[in-house]
Amino acid sequence: MGVDVPATNEGGSGALAGVRILDFTWAVAGPTATMQAASLGAEVIKVETSLRLDVLRRSVFTGATTNRQKRAVTLNLRHPTAVELAKRLAARSDVVAESFRPGVMDSLGLGYEALRQVKDDIIMLSSSMAGQRGPYAKFAGYAPMFVALSGLGDMTGYADGPPTQIRVGGDIIVGVHGGFALLAALVHHQATGQGVHIDLSSIESQSNLIGDSILEYSVTGRVPTRTGNREPGMVPHNCFPSAGRDQWVAIAVGTEAEWAGLVEAMGRPEWTADPRFATVALREQAADEIEELVAGWTAGRTAIEATARLQAAGVAAAPSYQAPDLLADPHVVSRDLQATVPGAGQEWPLLRLGGRLAATPLRLDRAGPAMGEDNDQVFADLLGLTETEIKELEADGVFT
Repeated sequence: MGVDVPATNEGGSGALAGVRILDFTWAVAGPTATMQAASLGAEVIKVETSLRLDVLRRSVFTGATTNRQKRAVTLNLRHPTAVELAKRLAARSDVVAESFRPGVMDSLGLGYEALRQVKDDIIMLSSSMAGQRGPYAKFAGYAPMFVALSGLGDMTGYADGPPTQIRVGGDIIVGVHGGFALLAALVHHQATGQGVHIDLSSIESQSNLIGDSILEYSVTGRVPTRTGNREPGMVPHNCFPSAGRDQWVAIAVGTEAEWAGLVEAMGRPEWTADPRFATVALREQAADEIEELVAGWTAGRTAIEATARLQAAGVAAAPSYQAPDLLADPHVVSRDLQATVPGAGQEWPLLRLGGRLAATPLRLDRAGPAMGEDNDQVFADLLGLTETEIKELEADGVFT
């Protein structure tokens, strides 16, 4: 069926130009990892099916963002011919990524050992809630479960409130770990010519964010608790109300010089001379009172006004932005954060990823594609299928 073409992805630009990734990931965590690779220049071919709709497809905004720079094909992996085509695509790829429960890819005939038979140096990223082995390995879970089990949820929130599960942010944390692991695996392959199976646990990715708290417990036996927006050794350290509806300014004061700057910016109110506030240690004991007094000052001016006065005095402060504020900010505009690019038949104003690479700029010229948008191109150009063969496979339900 068809004529195979060379495996190498020679087109494109970027640090990962020449790398091809066959992407079976779904939801947010796995697709975030491959999205980073695509932005670095890798060719990413997203494989999905209408029989089990990717949750990314439930929001056109999430799909346009997280599937940026990718090509999209459909394969009904319940069909043996679709599995055969998937293996042929894998044989012409450098990386296969998936984010199903452990065992699912094996049951489809597309597990790591099976793919090594078609390409012995394949890199495979398997991202799951709890990793590929252990008592929780086959548990189902989304970001709130990752965060809850990791301990991060219990460290997030206010002291007098419940643990806070950070939802999509938890997925993105996993995706960043996955992107890093992919880069490490590609460097390893470059040095040795060997493939590798990456076992990425979402729980462990979250736990790494509170390594210091876990270390504190391991050494002292004390269980660290959530403290809201507070930070040890810094007072004030919080978001404070400012003039206007639901407007806030973030302020963080750590050193004596910063405290002096805060006092100066506020016009040296009488309460700042209270000896109970004379040192960082004393201010920590009186944090509630101090932050209430600071809030009284911020409430009388806009977040922008408060920020300008505090920054002029050497105090770390910034308005807490909503979307309109962010996109109108002159600094953000000067950094060219947003770019309008085509995708799925329309234009999308997407945000660029963080970082500016001078020699190999991050790519942003295509939003997430429509489902199956690249079927004809991928299967014709990469696997050499004829137009007639593609139509026959469509009729047979292979591309559902």
